[in-house]
Amino acid sequence: MQAKEVKKVIVNSVEVKDFKIGNGTLAIPQNYLKKNNSIAVSYSAEHNPVFFRRYFDELDKKIYFYSNLEPFGAHNIFPCFDQPDLKAIFSIKVKAPSEWKIIHNEPETSRTFEKEFSLWTFRSTQPLSTYLFFLGGGDFEEWTDSYQNLPLKIYARKSVAKNVDTDYLFDVTKKGLKFFSEYFDMPYPFSKYAHVFVPDFPSSGMENPGAITLSENFIFNGKVTPAKMTKRDDLIFHEMAHIWFGDLVTMEWWNDLWLNESFATYFASVAIERISKSQKNWMYFLNLKKWAYGEDLMENTSHPIVGDVLDTLSARGSFDGITYSKGAASLKQLHYLVGEESFRNGLRQYFKKYAFKNTTLKDFIGSIDQETEFKLHNWVSSWLLSSGPSIVKHEFTCKDKVIDSFSVNQSPNHTNVLIPHKTSFAFFARENKKLKFLYQEGVSYQNALLDVVSLKGKACPDFVLPNYLDMDYAHFSIDDKSMEEVETALIGLPDALSRFQIWIMLEQRIKDGLLSPEEYFNIVESALKVETDSDLLTLIQSIVSNRMTAFRDPYLLFLTKDQRKEVASRLEKVILNRMIKSGSNSNLKVSLFNLYILIARSPESQARLYQYLKTGKGPPHLKSSQELRWAILQNLSLNKHPEALKLIAQESIRDPSFEGQKMDLVARASYPDAVLKEELWKSYFSPLSKPYTIMRQGTEYIHNGEAPELSTPYLEKYFEKIFHTNWSQQDYMIDFYFYRLFPVQLCSAFALEMSKTYFKKMDSNFNSYAKRKWLLSQNELAQCVNIRAGEKKINHSLK
Repeated sequence: MQAKEVKKVIVNSVEVKDFKIGNGTLAIPQNYLKKNNSIAVSYSAEHNPVFFRRYFDELDKKIYFYSNLEPFGAHNIFPCFDQPDLKAIFSIKVKAPSEWKIIHNEPETSRTFEKEFSLWTFRSTQPLSTYLFFLGGGDFEEWTDSYQNLPLKIYARKSVAKNVDTDYLFDVTKKGLKFFSEYFDMPYPFSKYAHVFVPDFPSSGMENPGAITLSENFIFNGKVTPAKMTKRDDLIFHEMAHIWFGDLVTMEWWNDLWLNESFATYFASVAIERISKSQKNWMYFLNLKKWAYGEDLMENTSHPIVGDVLDTLSARGSFDGITYSKGAASLKQLHYLVGEESFRNGLRQYFKKYAFKNTTLKDFIGSIDQETEFKLHNWVSSWLLSSGPSIVKHEFTCKDKVIDSFSVNQSPNHTNVLIPHKTSFAFFARENKKLKFLYQEGVSYQNALLDVVSLKGKACPDFVLPNYLDMDYAHFSIDDKSMEEVETALIGLPDALSRFQIWIMLEQRIKDGLLSPEEYFNIVESALKVETDSDLLTLIQSIVSNRMTAFRDPYLLFLTKDQRKEVASRLEKVILNRMIKSGSNSNLKVSLFNLYILIARSPESQARLYQYLKTGKGPPHLKSSQELRWAILQNLSLNKHPEALKLIAQESIRDPSFEGQKMDLVARASYPDAVLKEELWKSYFSPLSKPYTIMRQGTEYIHNGEAPELSTPYLEKYFEKIFHTNWSQQDYMIDFYFYRLFPVQLCSAFALEMSKTYFKKMDSNFNSYAKRKWLLSQNELAQCVNIRAGEKKINHSLK
């Protein structure tokens, strides 16, 4: 426990005088202890802003607080053995100001008033791991509903309450609870379900049973596109899936974190597909897999899905793209391999057997193994216990208009393992400017080379799409013959998921040194002239992160400044013409307008955006929104429009919300001015002057690719700071400094060499999580520098 002062310790009704306090420990002499013990501790503790967050609302002058304890924050609040395999039943009472609502995992059983304070007593919890304990409070607005006698609640700050779309949120919650309860054949196992929207939340959500916390980013100020709604639905179902995968059945130790996060990530998409009867969310799932590919392709940052976590201090480093996205992709592949019935029945047995217990990989695999003839031992060792993706290529020849040969070649992964795969290949024939679907073939393989004899004699295709429907996880590529029709594929493949796969594979060809950025934009320009799927157009810009998108990366990172100017001059006209001709489809209009804002560089475009902002009127059939206004302002700021700073100041008064505060910093951080940059850099080298999430948002834009010289004077001080900081004590800031503030956007050989120099000097005591984050960002920087230098082959085995 972390206590400022321990006042009294009572063990088994006897006061202990000779206890000892260490660094996070309370030592009790053995002679006080029995087989079963009752320990009471009276103590005081200083407020820990990482795990027990406090927020003062400048708008309504109210205070809000909430706990956020994953992976090991509980011991900062109360005495406990803070590890997931030791579950406990929690019974609490809270004394708080009477105007506050107190929120806990369980409902209150009583509330008594004592002048200006109230005493809240809560029902005892089910057995929970310590990281799932939740306590929050403040002058929250509360909404209530029910589902099959289960109380449903939503909480939000009063100053944002008017924007909470409670009817929709309750509806999607009920649909999710129905799906998961029926699919798992296990009713919701806790006594209430609540969404608690909280300010300054460092992630998207947290699965505290009975009190799921969600970032206020998912409270929408006005009408939003289907893409944003799908993103929020995905988050809601991700946290809801955790109720079963994580809360009800919890991993025994952090090395099996994937049992929580991979399942929640995968089943969020399954839920959306089954509930909405749509395949759309699999595009978001594929986009999330880019997170995994970015870490997994490089040997120096890859690791097994099931890895070694030596202690709780190392646990935070497990929350990465491989655990979330590759793990989720492996489950999608397993589902495909064993079939729907075996997979579902295995899960049902798993929950019945291990409810309110802790499990390991062996327990889960054993449950699936009992329901299928497909023996999983080899699958587990190759998919979960080795590192790196397979590199899978296919080749084919035709004779007399039919396939004469078709082969699949697999290279071993980083640990020299050939992985068993089941991959579907789709075959298309060109028909005018479209591709007509011919047939598909599921191919199972594990050897280095497989001749697929079942395809011999079938109609010769013009285009072959590997990993059709994205059921597999590997480094797939387009064959040479199909590359001749790749522009037609971007335009003419019949479904958006397949077209999005082509976007991603083309971007990967740039990273592999097989396609130049200029060639890439020559190819995709034709698609931008005709693509009508608003979700796809949103995903190629940005949905997960600024550095994980199929259009934004090539445009902002891989092109030089001069190349970007030339590409912008063409694409501005293409997108402007699309906006004018796209009719009244508002969702498509918004996606196109956001793409236009991202691209716009010319004086004509700057003048047009300025007028849109001043008049409040955008292209025809497009309503202005606060989100679009800030996006325009950021563009004007990035390109140093003479009115930019004045307009930012005016907009900040117009939008004083928490989101407005974030976007104010983003817009000012984007402005290429030496004085402004110095002010921001100073704030990053000292204690943060604003809430964490506001400052974090601004760091992503301090490096301006249009004016890289403004960052160069601060690089040495930046690397000095990250090199000399004790990250074991500040691991919650690692993402801030090693990812968001890292100078990838500069794409500078100078920055890369400085990073390598400092990295080589670190000793074995440097925090392993920080080291890996440093390597991830350094790899991205090296990749960008190599692409601009015209390297013909990017090395996936960086040491």
